Amino acid sequence: MTASRRRILLVACCLAGGVLGYIPGGTGDFHHQEAVITLESSVPVETQLFYDNGRGFNENDSIKKVVYQPNTPVVLDFELSGPNLAALRFDPSRSPATIKFHEIILKYQDEKPFAVPLDSLKAANNIKSVHYDGKVLTVETTEEAVDPILYLTQLGPAPRSKPFVIIVRVLTGAVMALGMALLIVWVYRNCLNSAELNA
Repeated sequence: MTASRRRILLVACCLAGGVLGYIPGGTGDFHHQEAVITLESSVPVETQLFYDNGRGFNENDSIKKVVYQPNTPVVLDFELSGPNLAALRFDPSRSPATIKFHEIILKYQDEKPFAVPLDSLKAANNIKSVHYDGKVLTVETTEEAVDPILYLTQLGPAPRSKPFVIIVRVLTGAVMALGMALLIVWVYRNCLNSAELNA
């Protein structure tokens, strides 16, 4: 193998290693995210949590949970998917109801759970009244409520991709590929030497 070909092989392996080093680590950007909402409703209701990962609010990026027993606190656990969390919208019912929120906790991978301030929820549609007594947030929907909407305006320390993490991944992949390339060249040269000695 000529010197120029060895250089080309080393460069190609480093570039390929840099790309391959980032791709497996890239899955780390898809952080585990979870929203845990403790509430009680005056009537059985179907709730729906929408999460925006940069594509806006849509049905595909939403989870429905049903509250069957009225006037009893229940814990609704929503497992969220996607790389980053840009916004949250909670539809507490599809019919007239009084909803009492006791707690909303957002959990992010490798981050301390974030307790959403209940008085930070913003009513946007079909909401008759919102009252916070310092502990419980009471939301009453309108009589004609078909799509009540609440926005969570504070999401806490949602993880974001960091440039230096990407750089480390690429460099790690490149170094590993360089080592493999050097090993391939060494084995190749030894095979040639052995062939020449046996000739």
